Amino acid sequence: MIALTAAVTVIAALVAVAVLTGRDRTDRTGAVPSALPAPQDTGDLSGATPDPSVPGPATPGSSGAAATSGATRTPSRTGPAKRSASTAGTPEAAANPGGTDLALGRPATASSVEGEAYAPRFAVDGDLGTRWSSAFSDPQWISVDLGRLWLVTRVVLRWEVAYGVECDLAVSADGTTWRTVWRTGEGAGGVQDVRIAATPARFVRMTGTRRVTQYGYSLFAFEVR
Repeated sequence: MIALTAAVTVIAALVAVAVLTGRDRTDRTGAVPSALPAPQDTGDLSGATPDPSVPGPATPGSSGAAATSGATRTPSRTGPAKRSASTAGTPEAAANPGGTDLALGRPATASSVEGEAYAPRFAVDGDLGTRWSSAFSDPQWISVDLGRLWLVTRVVLRWEVAYGVECDLAVSADGTTWRTVWRTGEGAGGVQDVRIAATPARFVRMTGTRRVTQYGYSLFAFEVR
């Protein structure tokens, strides 16, 4: 009887040890002792405290750490682009309020000369003892380069006895394209003082189309003011 009682006690002790050992194994294999369910990862981080060492998702318009490393933002250009200055335009014509002879000493050319002693430069040298004289035919012309655009208002022709009955005055900005500003068919020689409206001109030309004599056209002075 004593032996049976001892055997039952041993068996009961072994059962108790087995129960305790199984419970300890359950706790170590991941059983949750609390009754609260485990949180699920839904991908929504709103309300969570961000870890500063982990970059968050990029937000449109943001310039924080979510931007791609090394990227540089270029500000958009507003307003029209600046245009370079225009190349050179037409120079303005200078006024001559003092009425200076703009032709004095300037380069002069002519359609012809009677001889070297009567070259066109002698009509713009300021010396009334020298003159330009052309070949003995029609038409003939003399032109002077004023060096730049001037507002011309007056041309004075100081004729020798071989003057032009019919002649005209023309102006040009480039020496190629001409515009007639005065014409007469009743030239009387002497000092022919021609007044015109202020006209931009770099070149001024007198053209004779009918002579008074059998000789050519001859000018003591060709003045432009």
